Amino acid sequence: MTSRHNFYWIQDVLHNEVLLFKQDANAIMNEMQQVKQILIGKIQSIVEKEFSNYHVDVYGSHATGLCLHWSDIDLVVKPNDEKDF
Repeated sequence: MTSRHNFYWIQDVLHNEVLLFKQDANAIMNEMQQVKQILIGKIQSIVEKEFSNYHVDVYGSHATGLCLHWSDIDLVVKPNDEKDF
């Protein structure tokens, strides 16, 4: 019976650790999301200013919202007229 009790205790400890990790990760993600949006906006402004016929698209995990705070930001510079691509 003791080993069964230990199993449930360990399960509870691990569950609480996962919840704490999720809470911390969400806090970091919210902070980093603002920084990433500013960075993307600045890059988009520079591209649009210097190359008026081009724009910046975000793709990958950042675009889908599946990124983590350490994930890179996948960007592509594309012509506004798709036939030039």
